[in-house]
Amino acid sequence: MSCHDVGRAINSVGRVVIEEYDKGAINLDAAKRILNECCNAVNWCDGNSDEASDYFRRCRCGNCLKMIKQGENLYSIWHTSINSTYEIEEKYDLASDSLCDNCFDTIISEYYNDKSLCKEEKSRIKERYEEKYYISEGKYSETNNGCRWPQRFSSNI
Repeated sequence: MSCHDVGRAINSVGRVVIEEYDKGAINLDAAKRILNECCNAVNWCDGNSDEASDYFRRCRCGNCLKMIKQGENLYSIWHTSINSTYEIEEKYDLASDSLCDNCFDTIISEYYNDKSLCKEEKSRIKERYEEKYYISEGKYSETNNGCRWPQRFSSNI
């Protein structure tokens, strides 16, 4: 049984990091490093790393942090047949497992030194998963892992 409260707590931190990044208060590298560590931090309390990035992972690339428009591709590296997912997340300080087309191609081809692997993995994802698992929602999560945000955050959504 995992602790969902720690996922919600860290997801709140991730939300603030994204807001500060959007304001220009922190740069891309700092934002990615903090968000990557948020995903790692939930493991201290038997949490789930995807809960730590729930606010933004269905609409932002975990590498470039670009907001991905609704309907555009946003691939999870966890949905690939690749065995080195943890190592990739750590090497590239990914903020989440979700990658835009460009970052997916860049990271996978660089890590494995094989450009053909990208196309194969994207096809495999599209064959195995429903669109909701590889298409951007184009907006932030309106809840904190299924729970309403506290009142003080409601006006920011």
